[in-house]
Amino acid sequence: KGKGSTASMIANALVSAEYKVGFYTSPHLVDFTERIQVNGHLISRQSFVNTVELLKPHVEFVKQVTTFELTTAVAFLYFLEQQVDVAVVEVGLGGRLDATNLVDPLVSVITSISYDHMAVLGNTLTSIATEKAGIIKENHPVVVSPQKGEALRAIQKAAWEKNAPITLVGVDYLFKPGGHSLDGQTLLIWRSNEQSLMDRYLEHPESSEWQPARLKIPLLGFHQLENAATAYAALMVAREQGIAIQEEAIIQGFAT
Repeated sequence: KGKGSTASMIANALVSAEYKVGFYTSPHLVDFTERIQVNGHLISRQSFVNTVELLKPHVEFVKQVTTFELTTAVAFLYFLEQQVDVAVVEVGLGGRLDATNLVDPLVSVITSISYDHMAVLGNTLTSIATEKAGIIKENHPVVVSPQKGEALRAIQKAAWEKNAPITLVGVDYLFKPGGHSLDGQTLLIWRSNEQSLMDRYLEHPESSEWQPARLKIPLLGFHQLENAATAYAALMVAREQGIAIQEEAIIQGFAT
């Protein structure tokens, strides 16, 4: 559903901006340690073992603790030990009751929602989106990928109830595909209040002083353009929250 790709792009851009970045993601593809990274380096097996040992005395006091909850605790302890500047935390299957949901985020991000994990999250897009929207925090901004109407309404309702400023990709940030090949693809992205500038740029690109952001990503498929636009919008909102990041770092981070 785009969580991993979007989170990876955000983390990579922040690394390019020379932050020390913790990245928590799931599932892993080859090795379990992929789930916990600092600046693209996987947690060492020894560090993983050491952190699990720290947790062992506490586990007996928590009934029915899950592997995901324990792994999340390992990640947060490791990020603390490594003194990361910023962490990019991908939720598990849900949102509202997810182990990751104790963070106090600079910005929450909700990617594309459809019918997944229905046994846990519910049988309608409204119920699934309501669970996912559980990551929205009081007075904290949220960035949302393009959604089906039913899902979007549930997210907007949750944001309104929590007085959370909401940024919609496809409404507040607009994007269009550029070129594409088997090596990757490009997209142009701009704010909706820059539409008149974009119109002039499209008419006379060679003489336009203003240009939209142009991003290249190595990932294929139109859905990855949506993910890239969402990651870009999230970084712009994070910048408003005090994260210093230049356009060049975003371009470099997304390209790699």
